[in-house]
This record gives sequence, structure tokens and C-alpha cells, in this order.
Amino acid sequence: MNAGDSGGVYELFNFIANHVASFFTVFSTLIISFWNSFHEKCSRAEKSLEAISCAVTSLALLGFFKFSGLHEDWWPIIGIAVGFIGVARIRLAIISAWDSRKYRDEDDGE
Repeated sequence: MNAGDSGGVYELFNFIANHVASFFTVFSTLIISFWNSFHEKCSRAEKSLEAISCAVTSLALLGFFKFSGLHEDWWPIIGIAVGFIGVARIRLAIISAWDSRKYRDEDDGE
């Protein structure tokens, strides 16, 4: 076995070892999202797409919380919450909050 062949695997484990909280957050998000999709009897493609979308959403939230000063011990809870709620429900909540604010601002102006 050539020493260059195991470089990718070594880099992967090195990255995981340096970012344990992020890895555990994404891993728990994937597991919870798959479980939630299985419970809702989604198709295999929907399960996979929902899990990947939840993982990307939790990574985006982690990037925000890293710079806002939230301690790393809270990150897995955020990932689990994203996995349970799901990206479709998060999207609907954001859109409804945006619309209610927009209509409230329009009413204040009249």
C-alpha cells in the first residue's frame, strides 16, 4: 500500500478529530431526520433529500452561532431540533414570519 493512497482517509479522520462538535451535530441531525422521515412514511428519495437539507441547514446555523458566541456544547441540540422540525417546516415558519412583519409594517404606514 502506497503512503499516498491513505491520505484522503487520514485527512477525513483528522478533520473529524478537529471538529468533533460539528461532526456530532451533523451526524445527529442526519439520524434524527432519517428517523423522522421514516416515521412520516416518506419515500427513499424524500428521506435522503430531507436529511441532506437538514444537515446543510444545521451547518449554516452552526456557522452563524460560531460567530455569535454560542458555546459548542449547545450545537448538537440545534442539530437535533433541525432534524426533528425539518427544513420544510422551518421554511414555512420563516416565510409566515416574514409575511406577518411585512403586513404589519404596511398597516403602520397607513
